[in-house]
Amino acid sequence: MDEMKLLHQLIDIFKFKENYQHQTSQLQPQDMYTLERIYFHESMRVMDVAKKYHVAPSTLTGIIDRLCKKGFIERIRIEEDRRAVEIKITDKGRGIVQQHMDEDQAFVKNFFDALQEDKRKQFKILLTELVQNINRDKLFELDEEDNS
Repeated sequence: MDEMKLLHQLIDIFKFKENYQHQTSQLQPQDMYTLERIYFHESMRVMDVAKKYHVAPSTLTGIIDRLCKKGFIERIRIEEDRRAVEIKITDKGRGIVQQHMDEDQAFVKNFFDALQEDKRKQFKILLTELVQNINRDKLFELDEEDNS
């Protein structure tokens, strides 16, 4: 199988995961990503989320609105600075993130279990090397010799 077909089949597998988890959580991937970040911190200032996780403030406002409406987080005004808003995960939010992480664990187990043990170990070594050596800034550049 050529590299392009292989890449697109892998993309299809991860898109399947994304769609499955969208169905089970009823959250868009960027909403779940944001909710997970809040989950790991328990609560965060809105601007800290935007800065630390590179989410545009306007995009983050929409995400927070949706998560609040579903009862996954709550906004809290900070007494020392009334302009600052903190977002805190609710029990309902913790539950949906835990469900998501359980699904991630099942996915990872079954993804790697598709290989025999010796191949699985080698694949993990190769994947580790790949993600450590990838240069994201160069992913969409072609070398001059690739253009010929």
